[in-house]
Amino acid sequence: MIKDIVIKAKTIKQELWVFLGVFIFAFCLNIYAILHYKTQWKELYTHLYIVVLLALAIYIVALVARSLYCIIRRSFSKKS
Repeated sequence: MIKDIVIKAKTIKQELWVFLGVFIFAFCLNIYAILHYKTQWKELYTHLYIVVLLALAIYIVALVARSLYCIIRRSFSKKS
């Protein structure tokens, strides 16, 4: 039988906050690149799709790292 997967609202809100933080970080990286390379400020909104893709990539890497951390932590806590 197939069981339903229930994701709590608290978990969804937490992941949305994490993604928002990652998006803000990627946006700040874009601002840094504009300042560092002395390009036009219109790149702030014309390259927004790249910022979103970068945020998704960082989020996925963070998600994998967090999952590995939880798996390792659970394996050591069940030893006792």
